[in-house]
Amino acid sequence: MWIVIIMIMFKNVSVVHKILGLVFFLSALALGLAGLGYYGLSQYQHATSSIQNASARAQYSEKINGLVYAVVMDSRGVYMARDVAEVEKFAKPLTKNLALIQDTVSEWEKIIKPEDKGSFSALKKSADDFVKFRTEIVRLGMEEGAPAARVYGDNDENRSNRQAFNKSLVDFAAKNEADIIQTYEHIESVRGKVKALLINSAVIGVVFTLVFSFFFVQNSLRGPLRGLCGYLRLLAQGKLSDNVPYLDYGNEVGDMARSVNVLRDGLLREQALAEQAEKQKHIDAEFRGQMQAIRKSQAVIEFDMDGTILAANDHFLRAAGYDDLKDIVGKHHSIFATQGYAASHEYKEFWNALRRGEYQSGEYKRIGKGGREFWINATYNPILDEHGKPFKVVKFAVDVTDAKLANADYQGQIEAINKSQAVIHFNMDGTIIHANDIFLNFMGYSMNEIRGKHHAIFVDKAQVESAEYKDFWNNLRAGNYDARVFKRITRNGDEVWIQASYNPVFDLNGKPFKVVKYAADVTDMINLTDQTGVNVGSVARATEELSHSINEISTNMARSKQATEDIVHKVKASGEASGNLVSTMRDMEDIVNLIKDIAEQVNLLALNATIEAARAGEAGKGFSVVASEVKNLATQTASATDDIAQEISKVQQISGQVANAVQAIIESADSVNGYVAGVASAIEEQSIIVKDISTNSQTTSNAVAMISESIKKTKK
Repeated sequence: MWIVIIMIMFKNVSVVHKILGLVFFLSALALGLAGLGYYGLSQYQHATSSIQNASARAQYSEKINGLVYAVVMDSRGVYMARDVAEVEKFAKPLTKNLALIQDTVSEWEKIIKPEDKGSFSALKKSADDFVKFRTEIVRLGMEEGAPAARVYGDNDENRSNRQAFNKSLVDFAAKNEADIIQTYEHIESVRGKVKALLINSAVIGVVFTLVFSFFFVQNSLRGPLRGLCGYLRLLAQGKLSDNVPYLDYGNEVGDMARSVNVLRDGLLREQALAEQAEKQKHIDAEFRGQMQAIRKSQAVIEFDMDGTILAANDHFLRAAGYDDLKDIVGKHHSIFATQGYAASHEYKEFWNALRRGEYQSGEYKRIGKGGREFWINATYNPILDEHGKPFKVVKFAVDVTDAKLANADYQGQIEAINKSQAVIHFNMDGTIIHANDIFLNFMGYSMNEIRGKHHAIFVDKAQVESAEYKDFWNNLRAGNYDARVFKRITRNGDEVWIQASYNPVFDLNGKPFKVVKYAADVTDMINLTDQTGVNVGSVARATEELSHSINEISTNMARSKQATEDIVHKVKASGEASGNLVSTMRDMEDIVNLIKDIAEQVNLLALNATIEAARAGEAGKGFSVVASEVKNLATQTASATDDIAQEISKVQQISGQVANAVQAIIESADSVNGYVAGVASAIEEQSIIVKDISTNSQTTSNAVAMISESIKKTKK
């Protein structure tokens, strides 16, 4: 009820002011909701920043873990090095990674929360201790050799140092995860509160607005407008005797009523002109029919002579992206032009020519709603009055935007290829038309040096004179493309390898008129494949040599076994044979030392082979497995030789006792014979194992050679 009273009280208040009051209320409501939204966003922003910092801290932890692993692996390389040069090979990346650990810890410290400074200090100290310990390993390896570095570093103290550092990293990672969970829970809490507040405020505001708007529309607009509409229907029926209602209203409704009254007076005058107007309608209908036929097939827009828009059909509105004619009527033609063109002398001359009655046509770029560009093929036609003076301009246009965009898309794709690959264009006779910068830089030429020259300048002379090269170009002239790995010669005479495709380009009649080549440099990949084959072959040869050495040792051990059996028979007759036993045991000790040296060399070769396989990437995975097996077998060989050395030591002790008591040697001779037989059996087993290693290494070498050969088969 109170709303109705308010409406009656504001009977003479303008509709605009009433609407402004409603808008003011809605604006206040919107500001309130915006404030709530801003509060929620600020809370989200703060929480998001916290999560980002926690994620960054977690990334630093993972990065340091990876660096620690790399340092440990390089330290093992230092332990296994045979000389200072090999120590330096592992010391350089080790020192670099230690510096990266210190730098990463420093960067991490910058984003540590104040409450975590204390615990982070402990982590930083662990990092410093770790770096200091590993730096000392490098120093010892460089100055005193790998054994000194291994004694210092390969012990429980070293492992405790690294484990303490790793534990600090794990603890911080767990704390970062807890921080992220806590922050996420806080975000969910704030989101729930802000959501509830926004929904309640919006519901209350919308309900009030709907109620107020209903009564406002009903009493201030709908009622009076229905009354005026009813009166207008009477006017439409030709009933002009009744008075116009609401003439006493002091707002827009009263203005409308007074306007209707003016309309009533005009209708009275119009009746006198009705007959004349009826005749004119028939004339206008004929012209409208012609224009409608054009408007159904083309985009049409009309302008005043100063460029003001008068009308436009649906085809034009769709092309320009407008939904309603009201959006453009009364505005200047320049809304369809770019700012630079609208302010140019060329644009002014364009309209001056139309004002002179001159016809304009062409393909134009125009700006639609929201800044969207569209292209039209259009004619601007000045319309002349009965005196031959232009009074408006009618434009007929066809939208060609899709065709322009398709051409732009093709051009963009070509430019993208030019930015990422080496590209060169040839005539069908092989002469060079154009090449991009990537191709020129790769081959070492400038454009002026190669333009007009034949493709043969990039090919080895022997290949140019071959039938295969002639067939290559004949195939391209026939319209067939060719894609392979090719060998080419740079300006400096260097050999390079490219993965390339030669693509004939056809004219509108389907006849090739030029060739475009797209290429990528694969020289490093080819060289790496060849080097991998060499490395695998080296390991295979080293393993073969080891096999020969083991066979020789096995032969010597068989002879030692026979000599020991002879000693068993002869020692019972004479103690003089004890000297021969001592000498034989010394020979066996030398042989065992030789086995140990060979095992250590194989172990080092396996380590180097593992590193080379890692550098080879995907092509070296299979070889890496074989190298690992070689390393394991070398370790087993070293262990077996240690057992042999222990047995030889026992025999030497027994031989010493023989010098004092021949009778004791006689009683233990049978035992010695058994030991020697066991050693011979162990050596025989090692010989079999090493033969297997040699066979596997040779198989791997052959496999890598086959891979290299298969790649080379694609070369040209």
